[in-house]
Amino acid sequence: MMGQNDLAAAVSTVLSILYKATQNNSHIPPTRSVSLFLHSFNGVAYTAGSELDDDHKEIHFSLDYIASISEPRQHDEIQGVLVHEMVHCWQWNALGTCPSGLVEGIADFVRLKAGLSPSHWKKERGGEWDAGYQHTAYFLDWIESNWGKGSVRRINESMMNKRYIEDEFWRDLFGMGVKELWT
Repeated sequence: MMGQNDLAAAVSTVLSILYKATQNNSHIPPTRSVSLFLHSFNGVAYTAGSELDDDHKEIHFSLDYIASISEPRQHDEIQGVLVHEMVHCWQWNALGTCPSGLVEGIADFVRLKAGLSPSHWKKERGGEWDAGYQHTAYFLDWIESNWGKGSVRRINESMMNKRYIEDEFWRDLFGMGVKELWT
């Protein structure tokens, strides 16, 4: 089902999509450990900082959800969820001010780029750009396609040391507000 190689692959996937390697990699969050907890609960999975501190992360994955996945999809779905949750261990969040839709959208963008999107995901028109998850992931994919490879990497890295102020944030990156990009 799930092995050490799957976890290592998830970390490698996340870091290669969200970051460009440098000599000291000081632009990557200082996550020191990631613990995976498999237990029964409603939902799919969630990630949180540990009681120790926020540099130690915990991914909680629902055994009920895992049991509900059809056999042919099981490996890819488990890996996709692990990649999504691993993003939360390594992404920046604008000092806690980033909208949750963008946080979740970046996680699903990485999952999409890793080739692990489930068949039920659809590109949808309308709604809000920051509806989150695959909706925002496809918007980020459009940005990546139209504004150049590495655009989502720049979005993530720009949240490293400053608060998220929507209009300023997007204008600094792309010369226009997010609502203009969305239309």
